[in-house]
Amino acid sequence: MSPAVHETAYRSVLDCARPSARIAYWNMMVPRRATESLADRITADRALGAKLRPIDKAFFYSDFVLEMVR
Repeated sequence: MSPAVHETAYRSVLDCARPSARIAYWNMMVPRRATESLADRITADRALGAKLRPIDKAFFYSDFVLEMVR
């Protein structure tokens, strides 16, 4: 997924989500998170994401991301 497509998809999710909704996703090869232009619309929950990552046991993913919509 190109950076432009990622931003469009991420924006679509945020536009449909209610405040306090949680967004969970996995990064495989390319680390992706909210772009700078969208960062003010989410709060990352890195502590809980790090706690949940090993429970998933999906070794082929590079990261598990958990965020909350503002």
